[in-house]
Amino acid sequence: MNSISVTPIGMVHSTRAQARDDNWDAEQCYIELDKSRFSSDALAGLQDFSHVEVLFLMDRVDPEKIETGARHPRNNTD
Repeated sequence: MNSISVTPIGMVHSTRAQARDDNWDAEQCYIELDKSRFSSDALAGLQDFSHVEVLFLMDRVDPEKIETGARHPRNNTD
């Protein structure tokens, strides 16, 4: 299998202090671009769009806790 590498262009900051598998919709977050690489005009015109796509890496998850199989969301069988 081929591999790819990514170079971060910023950081996502949120109000969540611990990685829990619940209530992600209640979080407030913001994205801070790397100021050494981007100036404020890198976002020029962004306000004219309704959505932005963000690719992110959950780098603080313990590898032992990563689930690779199917499961019910939030382990709720309903």
